[in-house]
Parts: sequence; C-alpha cells; structure tokens
Amino acid sequence: MNEYDTINSFSVDNSKTIDSFDDYLSLFKNKEKALEKALDIRKFEIDLYWKRATYFWAFIALAFAAYFMVFKEFEFMAEHKTFYNEILLGISMFGLFLSLCWFCVNKGAKYWQENWEKHVDLLEDEIIGPLYKTTADNLQNTWDVINPFCSYKFSVGKINLLLSFFVVFVWIVITGNRLCIILKLPEKWSWVNETLVIAAGLVFIIMLFKGCKSSGTNGSKKFAMKKRNIIDK
Repeated sequence: MNEYDTINSFSVDNSKTIDSFDDYLSLFKNKEKALEKALDIRKFEIDLYWKRATYFWAFIALAFAAYFMVFKEFEFMAEHKTFYNEILLGISMFGLFLSLCWFCVNKGAKYWQENWEKHVDLLEDEIIGPLYKTTADNLQNTWDVINPFCSYKFSVGKINLLLSFFVVFVWIVITGNRLCIILKLPEKWSWVNETLVIAAGLVFIIMLFKGCKSSGTNGSKKFAMKKRNIIDK
C-alpha cells in the first residue's frame, strides 16, 4: 500500500462545530506556530489573489481586443453579415464567461483570505497582543473620500470585487446589444439600453464610495467554525 492508498482510506467529516473561543484555542498544541502559519498562509493567499487577477485580466483584455478588431471589419460585415454577428456574439459570450469566472474567483479568494485573517485575530492576543486587529487610524472627515491629497480606508479587495462585477456588467451589455441586432429588435427600444447603462454607471460609482470602505477589524470573537475530523473508513 503506497501513501496515496493510505490517504484515500480516510474521509473528512465537517459535522463538529466549534462554538466557543476556549474550544478553538484548545485545538492548537503550539499557538505560536499556529499564528506563524496563519500569517504565512494569509500572505500566500494575497499573493495568489493578485496572480489570479493578472491571469484573468490578460484573457479578458484579449477578449475585448478580439471583439473590437472584428467589430471594425465593416467590409466583412457587408459580405457576411450573419457570420459577422455570430463571431461577435461568440466572443462576447466568451468574455462574459471569463468575467464571471474572475468575479467568482475573487469572491472565493476573499473568503479564504478572511478565513486566515480571522485565525490571526483569534490567535494573536495571547502571543503578541492585538497587533493585527489594531488600526492606527487618522481622523477623517466626510470629504476625505474624494480628497486626492489624503489617504482613506478603502478596501482593496472590495474594490477589486466591484471592478470584476462591473466587467461582468459590461459584457452583459455587449452581449445583449449583439443579441438585439441578431434578433432585429426595433431600434426605438435603444434608449432603454442607454438609460440602463447610465443608471448602472451611477450605481457603480455610488457603490464604490459607499460600499468599498474597509470594514476595519476582523477581531470579533463571535464565530462558528467547523472542525475537520479525519475518520478512518
């Protein structure tokens, strides 16, 4: 029996819930090592976060470039109108799918980053004190959010999530517009698309300034965690 056979003979049971701080701390034989590992994995998750963003941006930029390169081929459109629209629809669907994947990956990455931040918050008090959860914050007024000469507590992760969601919306508009052309919907309804785009743009701007502020500390000790038990089959 090799090592893989040994691993496969076990299963993971997530049924046991840890609902007290003392029970959580009792899980670790060496809290200092646990904190060190949590900090390392958190850093690793952040590095992966930006590497994934670069990966998806490359493909999404390629999809945008391909769409507009085909879009400007008006002579080809005049000769092969149906095929022209089908190509653009296919590219837009590809761009929409990529953007949805990017958005979901961002949400998943933020979930795991926050998971390890929570571990750091819970472990650090007894070892180094509340360093990570304590913010040396400057007094800020309402107008600092748009002041170009001062910092503001925006959440980089939330802004990136909003950006990926906005790119999804852009591809939905592009795909919907191409479908309207293919289905030959009346042009008199074009104002609906224009109104929708303008309204959505304003909503995204409001979401940026109102919803992308940093939530501050993750230091609350109110939590419910599932302990993973390895069970021999």
